[in-house]
Amino acid sequence: MGEEKREATLRYLRSKFAQYYQTRPLHLPPRFGRREFGFILFEGGFVLRHLGFPKEATLYRYIRSKSPAHVYHSAAYYETPGAPTMAEKGWMGADLIFDLDADHIPGWQKMGYPGMLEAVKGQVIRLIDDFLVGDLGFREDDLRIAFSGARGYHIHIRDPRVFTLESHERREIVDYITGTGLDLQLVGRREPFEERTFGGQTRTLKRFRIPMASDPGWRGRTTRGISQWLETLSELPEEQAIEALRQLEGVGPKRAQKIYGTLQRLGTDGTRARVETGHLEFFPPGSGASLVAQGVEYAKGATDEPVSSDTKRLIRLMGSLHGKTGFSVVPLTREELDAFDPLTDAVPALYEHEKIRVETPQAIVTDMMGETFNLEPGQNSVPEYLAIFLMCRGMATLASGMAGDATEGPT
Repeated sequence: MGEEKREATLRYLRSKFAQYYQTRPLHLPPRFGRREFGFILFEGGFVLRHLGFPKEATLYRYIRSKSPAHVYHSAAYYETPGAPTMAEKGWMGADLIFDLDADHIPGWQKMGYPGMLEAVKGQVIRLIDDFLVGDLGFREDDLRIAFSGARGYHIHIRDPRVFTLESHERREIVDYITGTGLDLQLVGRREPFEERTFGGQTRTLKRFRIPMASDPGWRGRTTRGISQWLETLSELPEEQAIEALRQLEGVGPKRAQKIYGTLQRLGTDGTRARVETGHLEFFPPGSGASLVAQGVEYAKGATDEPVSSDTKRLIRLMGSLHGKTGFSVVPLTREELDAFDPLTDAVPALYEHEKIRVETPQAIVTDMMGETFNLEPGQNSVPEYLAIFLMCRGMATLASGMAGDATEGPT
């Protein structure tokens, strides 16, 4: 019976995907005839790849005949994209791809799906504004952003200057964004600020000086990261904040207590003003390197390094459906990204609001289309859009008696 339910569920999903591909246009990448395409069908978990489509009509016909669970295309351009081996394809160049998923966000497991999606969007905005457009100087017109259809976002950079970059050169870009290999000595320095004479001996006192927050690149970014870290500390309970301060080199219990008191006295605005002008005299000079490391941790960008450095990577086709959610892979401009809500905007319009019955093995609480759903174990009547999401996620099956409605769509 379990296998029958699974098959009925898959038939239902295939029918909805088939309906979608009959009526919804896809967003084909430029020079799609030079791209390799890959597919995962509902019937199996392996990728059908090494396929090329010289004409748009041929690609559409293939997708509509297969109604695949997942559709991919290569970041690379090839002389012969349909050749059976990579060596025979004739690599010509590739877009630069950034893939940011929720599992790059610290503590994502505890956020819940809506919170996780909001957190990862914030990281994508930082990646674009601070690094790709900000520091690296890419034009927004050369960026194509897409919600992945599940837990994250993809950014395609189609600036001709990146097309022929090799894997190690792409990795250097990722290293810059993530602060990997950053020489902390270039970010901050110890400097003399006072001389004291006692018993005929002159002693030079030093303090750790960090760059101005307005400085370009990682110098200013690290200072802004330190400021964010200290603001976070000021919102923690005193015991937790002091424990965090004690992790810095040269900061013991008494010094941590003193620093915490100074932060409280200065307040958020006063602390930020001190930090962003480079003055950290209330920290011991020996704590400088570990303090800078905290700033780097707060200021760094996030991305999936293997994806960006892979010159032959397959990436999801914009406009296609994600087989593990039923959501669309939605193309976005930078302006559209700010207000984008995947739990509403990525739900295909053809999914009905009329209810169907599904069986859920356990209790589920989830949000979608502006509603919160509390489902008990067993049979539940839910809107079709939620049913498709739960079935794609493996959290529900089509209820007994609904199987007759799960007919195959047109091919």
